[in-house]
Amino acid sequence: MSYRHGFLFDSSKLFSSNILQIPLATNLTHLIAPNAGLGFAIGMVDSSMMPELGYLVDIRHAAVYGSVYAIGDVAFCLGFAIGEWRISFLGVLYVSFGLGVASSLKMWLGQG
Repeated sequence: MSYRHGFLFDSSKLFSSNILQIPLATNLTHLIAPNAGLGFAIGMVDSSMMPELGYLVDIRHAAVYGSVYAIGDVAFCLGFAIGEWRISFLGVLYVSFGLGVASSLKMWLGQG
């Protein structure tokens, strides 16, 4: 297992523990630490994903990296767009608990 896989595993633990804390907040100050942890975890995934995509292009195709990074950015933006729709449809409580439980299960079942 490479260091990137361990890095992604750690970020998955950080993500699932912080996303489960958001619905439990009773005031605004309780949201500072979980949102900071979420931002850090998403940054860890993003910083590991882009070099991995570049490596896949390097070994399988011509070394044209612009399209790979554009595809990664479009996927990132689509995730934000779909996430906003899902939250407005289901509510923050159900989406946060659902993401936290799904991320924890994925991580502990060996898929993360």
